[in-house]
Amino acid sequence: MSIYQPEQLLEVVVEKIFPFGIFVRLQDGTPAYIRRRELALDRDVDPAQIVQEGQKISAAVIYPKDSEKLLELSRRRTLTNPWTAFVRQFGVGDAVRGIVRTVTPRGVYVRIQAGIDGYVPLEEIAPWKIDKPKLLLWKDDAIEATIIGMDTTNQQLILSIKSRFQEFGRALDTFERMASYLESSSNLTSEAKSNGGQISPELLNQFEPFLVVDDQEEVRISLANWLEDLGLEVSQAASLAEAKAYLDARTYQVVFVDINLGDADGLELVHTLFKYGKRPEVCVMSSLECLHKRENEIKRAGVAHVFSKPLDIDEIEFFLLEMVFQKLPFHPIPDAPQVPPKDTKINAPFRELQGLDQLAGDPLIRLKTVLAHLTESLRASLGIVFSMDDLSGAITILAHTGSLTVQTETIYQLGDSPVKDVMIKNQSIFETQMSETVRGRFRKLLDLVSFESCIGAPIHVRSEERYAVFFFHQEPGAFSRFRLRDAQAGTWLLAALLEEKTLNQRLNALHPILVSGQLAASFGHEVSNKMIGIELKARKLATPRDGQTQLETEIADLLKAILDLKELVGGFQELMWRPETHEFFDINTCVNLAKNILKPVMRKDKVKFDTHLIADLPRVYGNRNALHQVFLNLMLNAIQQMNLLQKQFEWDGHKHLEIRTSLSRSGDQIYVQFRDTGPGIHKRLWEKIFAPGFSTRGGSGLGLYIARSILNSFGGSIQVEESVIPLGTTFRIELPVIREGNEP
Repeated sequence: MSIYQPEQLLEVVVEKIFPFGIFVRLQDGTPAYIRRRELALDRDVDPAQIVQEGQKISAAVIYPKDSEKLLELSRRRTLTNPWTAFVRQFGVGDAVRGIVRTVTPRGVYVRIQAGIDGYVPLEEIAPWKIDKPKLLLWKDDAIEATIIGMDTTNQQLILSIKSRFQEFGRALDTFERMASYLESSSNLTSEAKSNGGQISPELLNQFEPFLVVDDQEEVRISLANWLEDLGLEVSQAASLAEAKAYLDARTYQVVFVDINLGDADGLELVHTLFKYGKRPEVCVMSSLECLHKRENEIKRAGVAHVFSKPLDIDEIEFFLLEMVFQKLPFHPIPDAPQVPPKDTKINAPFRELQGLDQLAGDPLIRLKTVLAHLTESLRASLGIVFSMDDLSGAITILAHTGSLTVQTETIYQLGDSPVKDVMIKNQSIFETQMSETVRGRFRKLLDLVSFESCIGAPIHVRSEERYAVFFFHQEPGAFSRFRLRDAQAGTWLLAALLEEKTLNQRLNALHPILVSGQLAASFGHEVSNKMIGIELKARKLATPRDGQTQLETEIADLLKAILDLKELVGGFQELMWRPETHEFFDINTCVNLAKNILKPVMRKDKVKFDTHLIADLPRVYGNRNALHQVFLNLMLNAIQQMNLLQKQFEWDGHKHLEIRTSLSRSGDQIYVQFRDTGPGIHKRLWEKIFAPGFSTRGGSGLGLYIARSILNSFGGSIQVEESVIPLGTTFRIELPVIREGNEP
């Protein structure tokens, strides 16, 4: 009979740790065993994460020792049972968050906290019908659920994701009603203030006439009429010759001139004016693309102000007020970045290769040219660049050059050869003779090409493929260690060309998007010219009067719609044509621009959009246009995911997108969070979605990869902060705060 009784507490020492459990020894030398599930409150934890060899622990007896079995113990039974404390804090109807442990055909088991588990029956997984839980939930996914029952006997919760989903929808309903109320209150306040801030006609009477020069009739006539309504005398010219005739005849206080006057150059008019000593205040107008392309000429011309199309009437009004009070600061265009000269130094053995990676033409053709030069420089008989697909493991020849014969039909054997070893292990090989001891390892490579001396080196390229270059010679002892060093140096030239090949593939995938963007930008330019005229006429008609009629009310509504459309087109044009410069800029402005551009999409797809932007954030430094694209990509992804939930599960629920900005406690990081109510992202895919080519919707799979690359260039990062299946996902961007004067 055993001297140990069930539930007896013992002190033991850990001797051996295995994945399935641990072996311990009692104080009297008796060996015992603790199974993995009996080590902790969570029953599936790696024993190595809980105990260490030599550690003293307490354990309770489960099965007393008999003549054939080891004494079995439980550490879990010595720990405080969390169930009592949990049921005091939570009850039926409360919401809890958990992690999926097991997915079965009839339901899902969930870990709530250490020692507290729950079960979601099949019918409680979603508001829509679910036949196979694994289509919605995976192991390790985060979920939120409502407690609908408590099994006190088995100490297990009965949970409902469906109820939590419905509660979430009701909360959004309440939020939207409150937001609508606050918005209507805000509109009433703004309408009460809308009559102020206008320029008094008496102030403008002191001005000489104005001249508007633009070949676009809609812009020219509408701007001139609007200025006349302010009480100004205005002349109009549709060409450079007509403008010169006006200027020869009289003096003008202000000249608005478009840079692109059909076949003429508007800046020529500026130079002519100053040449003859006439100094009116000259304001140039054009698209953002043109303004940035000719920024240096505009600065040298000494113009008073620059207005980008579509024209911002409020900006022109402010300009006139500045003139009234003799304050006319020049608003410059940001300087173009200075590109530092490239370092042209190169190691002596490859001086003749300098510039080969800059040759024009197809990257693969240039790759073969560089490979031929390397092969000749190393005095090798053959050079081969191999590539291997990461997913399939298939090895192919990308380029080869030299005098030795290549048996390409044997390429399929190289999956078990030094070629794969070089690419997987990132280690070079160097062999000067195929002796009997070496030949076995190189057998399959020898089937491809007959050789005695061999050099192999990995080529480091950021791609879903791996690369290596090999050089062969039919004579033993043909290569020295110096040749190995030279071959390794040459891989950097090959890597540059392979990086370009990879980039070209990505750009080809994006080409339809870029082309459509250019067409849309051209369309936007034409639309903006039409809008300027409509806006100015609507402003004139919408001027408040006593006894305002229904027609005037409708015109006021029309003006609001026009201003919304102008904001959309203006934002889109800025996104398309802003130059690739690095500058300090405001994050909140980027968020609002992206929001304005996507308003039509969100309206069409019935997406509720909210922003919570912290005021007075420090500015960030980098390419503003690139960050706009990141924000747009994340917002479009969110909208598509919410549409996917609606389409895939025939669920007509809420679609809500929220963006928040905040500052870290240390003040050196800005956080931007994008939260949607889509189906969520499985935990196992949180990192994989940023890999090039990976897509859950069948797209190019480049959006998030490019977004992460852009944010890395800022010194920032992006990650999935949380994703609750099927309630939604939160992406979090972190950007460093760089103080002005410390920019790189």
